[in-house]
Amino acid sequence: LNQNVETLIYDNFGLKLYNEPNFSINLNKREIVILFDQVDQKVLFTSNSYIKNYKVFISSKKMSQFEQESRSDKNLLTGCLTFFNSEVENLEIVIEGSHCEDAVNFINTKGSIKSINIDNSFQDSLDIDFSELSIDKISINNAGNDCLDLSGSIIFLNEVNLFNCEDKALSVGESTNAHIKKINISEAFIGTAIKDLSKVEIDLAEI
Repeated sequence: LNQNVETLIYDNFGLKLYNEPNFSINLNKREIVILFDQVDQKVLFTSNSYIKNYKVFISSKKMSQFEQESRSDKNLLTGCLTFFNSEVENLEIVIEGSHCEDAVNFINTKGSIKSINIDNSFQDSLDIDFSELSIDKISINNAGNDCLDLSGSIIFLNEVNLFNCEDKALSVGESTNAHIKKINISEAFIGTAIKDLSKVEIDLAEI
């Protein structure tokens, strides 16, 4: 309730910026750039957004200053970048550094993603909850906790590369149904954890 929140509305989507992150958007090039320099800064794509053919670049200068209270805020947001109740198409996400519980969190979101690249997350890297997504390529390197979390979702992943995950490389729970064509896991405490009535089909795994 005490947060500084700025709301931005574009043709097909809306954003909420929490506590003034450095934000820029190029509508012609379809590029969004976000820089976090405080531990309480986050960005939310609001409900009913439709984000198509955008590239999103994120970096955080505060990844080494993670604080317990930043695990979730007064809105229960755990992601530095959150997509909520939205639709995505041919999206590209690049993240360098994350100070939040999740670098990026998809909640109740549908659609297709071209690529997600995440380096140096202080905690989890990619968290997908109650969503239906098809992702062509995921590359995650250096996560302080889990690299990839899937919960209550229907997911198709074409190529997944998960390196240096302090806890689980792939964590699947809450009745998720996932199909992974190829996954490469290296240097993780636990390679795959599949639980809570989930079903995962993996065509090729190298762990």
